[in-house]
Amino acid sequence: MRTLIATFALLGGLLVYGGEEPVTRVVPESVRAPSDPAGVASLPVLGEAAENEVIDRYCVSCHSERRLTGNLSLESFDAEHPEGDAELAEKMVVKLRADMMPPPGSRRPAGDTLEALVEALEIPVVGNGDIRTGEDARRMREETGCHGIMMARGTHGAPWLFTQARAALEGLPIPAVPDAPERFRICLRHARNAIQYGGEARRAAIEFRKHLGWYTKGLEGGKRLREELFHVTTLEEMEEILSGYLAARLAGAPSS
Repeated sequence: MRTLIATFALLGGLLVYGGEEPVTRVVPESVRAPSDPAGVASLPVLGEAAENEVIDRYCVSCHSERRLTGNLSLESFDAEHPEGDAELAEKMVVKLRADMMPPPGSRRPAGDTLEALVEALEIPVVGNGDIRTGEDARRMREETGCHGIMMARGTHGAPWLFTQARAALEGLPIPAVPDAPERFRICLRHARNAIQYGGEARRAAIEFRKHLGWYTKGLEGGKRLREELFHVTTLEEMEEILSGYLAARLAGAPSS
């Protein structure tokens, strides 16, 4: 995918990153418009057999069942569904990127057609596991070259991780972790939504207790705060306890 998308969900989400270019596909020479001499156009204007036509015209003559050049046959390969033979698609991508297909001296398509073919064949890979900071997201992309990053447990009680990861992937300064007042503001907004859409209010409030534990993790005096929060049955009780915690911190109350 080419556009960065941050999807916030109740228990986790998926962050997919990339540049801002439109998704492209190959347009065969026979159907290219005068305004598109390179043979690369946006997805909505393509015929479904575009990639296969390019492969048939420029690749199958060598990579056929009869010749098997490089022990590779593309006669039955469907470029519209490269996931059907991911191993073969990967071999093609490697050869195309190395400028080995078609080989030097052979007839080649014009413009960026082969680069567009590579883009069409690449199967997106999503990285996942222990993404808890923006730096974690950036490191995973740099170390694996993955197309997207999935986050789940790391976002529990920390939905700002999506903003931090996006900034890191775009090379921008990573926002700091919110302080306690901002954290509680986000938490209570989350709680109101959970109770509003979670059915019976008391039951929804009780189910939200686990999120209260995640939101208060790492705070000074957090253990005692969680002991109080794990008994709440209403939104009002949450608001009262969190407000009391902030007031006590401002008054310089000792942590427990």
